[in-house]
Amino acid sequence: MARPGLTLAAGAGVASGGLLGATALALVQRGPQTTPLHQLGWVLAAVAVLGLAAGLVLERPQVVPVALALVAADYALVLLGAPRSVPGATAAAPLVAGALFAAAELGWWSAELRRGAREAPAAVLRRLAQIGGLAVASVLLAAGCILAGGAVLLSGVIPTAVGVAAASCVLGLAAWLAARGAQA
Repeated sequence: MARPGLTLAAGAGVASGGLLGATALALVQRGPQTTPLHQLGWVLAAVAVLGLAAGLVLERPQVVPVALALVAADYALVLLGAPRSVPGATAAAPLVAGALFAAAELGWWSAELRRGAREAPAAVLRRLAQIGGLAVASVLLAAGCILAGGAVLLSGVIPTAVGVAAASCVLGLAAWLAARGAQA
């Protein structure tokens, strides 16, 4: 019979990988369709998802930020290959930020649980609610940053820069929360 902590760790890891994989897949499909950049997007996505899975199984949590960085690089390819008239690339920044935040939190949580941390059922629900609430808040924060920058969620240099800055802020917040959780 599986240990409850290990089952929860596996579930959090699968959720993290699934969210990261879905985000990477969506980005590769929206990214540049020129052969070299498109192939690079697929490679980044595959290495991110497979690396995250292997790292969590082998109890190497340091792969979490590496996997996130690779998917963020996929988003950079989307921005690089997007025609200036397509608003969807910059408009996706808040959703990408929220997905990366949730994937990071779930990945770190999976790593914590694999190291033997125990969670009561009420604590599990509370943590899931916190991750979900903070992911929604990160989407709203990123959208607010884009809009506060005077951009209407459209493409262009300024909205793109604001979107990248917002996503970076959210990734920084995720790293800070993960470090804070590791100290607790």
